Amino acid sequence: MRTLPPTLRRAAIALLAGCAPLACTSPSVADGSSAARGDQRPTAPAGSFAAAREALLAGRAEQAVELFASLRREPELSMESALWMQEAQREAARAAGRAFDGEGWWFEARQRDTTQAWLLAARVAPEAAAEAEALQRARAAAASSPADGAWLAYAMATGAARLGDLDEARAQCDLARKLDPGHLRAAWLDAWLVARQDTPARGAAALRRWLAAARGSQLVEPARVAQAELDLAILSLSSGADDEAAALLANLDAWKVDLARLQSARAALHEAVEDPQAAMAAAQAASVADPADLLPLVQQAILLEGPLGAPARAEEVWRTIHERSDASRELLEVLRALRARVRFERLEAQRLARGKKAG
Repeated sequence: MRTLPPTLRRAAIALLAGCAPLACTSPSVADGSSAARGDQRPTAPAGSFAAAREALLAGRAEQAVELFASLRREPELSMESALWMQEAQREAARAAGRAFDGEGWWFEARQRDTTQAWLLAARVAPEAAAEAEALQRARAAAASSPADGAWLAYAMATGAARLGDLDEARAQCDLARKLDPGHLRAAWLDAWLVARQDTPARGAAALRRWLAAARGSQLVEPARVAQAELDLAILSLSSGADDEAAALLANLDAWKVDLARLQSARAALHEAVEDPQAAMAAAQAASVADPADLLPLVQQAILLEGPLGAPARAEEVWRTIHERSDASRELLEVLRALRARVRFERLEAQRLARGKKAG
């Protein structure tokens, strides 16, 4: 792959920015929380879901555990409160310097033997075999409790996505949303899958729909909203919606997303608006944020070869990439995709040239 035409170079930079996958499992709701910025001011009424959520996001994890535990008595909030309670327990353990212990959830599952209880146990399983056992028991319990079908389908979708079976994940997401049209977690995973399987325009539309509902919901973690906004920015760049991408990237909280991925997206935006120096600086910042990630190096090599006009420096970067790429299956797949796009553009140019001659 050598000097790319401007249109393909832009596509390549955006493609590289979008290659880092988001975690399929729920990120910690405390990631990038207001506690990291010292904001401890309570604003929500005591005893509400908002108060429990705020306690966790403000770094008061032990208090949040107690509040979410009390909310589990409310049927409509039982599962969501339990999920957030688990995250509060994880954060409390982390803050205290101890390992998270999920045995209490397993004890509860054995006592109650319900779909929800086994799904919660699976989520904190210490190993893959224990998780598989819990999910099997959840499916068995669902036979007598169809009301929990949406949560079971969502769990199956999450597991399939984690294993890379995106078609099965989509099918399970569709089932979860059919059983519960208001299931925000299933809607998020569905948008995540569309963003990775479909065209950039359709992926962006799916994320916009989810964000419209999620931004005003107390049930959605701020980190998940921020990650979806970063995904949307990258897809917007890929589909030519530079203004939308610029607005999203300007307002993103860097504490709530992967910094290397954010800087790679900024590099793509700067390249899109023809500011190669700023694009190079952002790609270099991405490398500093995650030295093990080779994708920002590919961005840098493309920029050096193209608008920055420094082929000797580009060759040095390519050599570094080559030396380190053997251990990066993801990078090799990306480079194959880029080579395919280069070949496609050349074939398209040849086809147009033949058409002109024939005319």
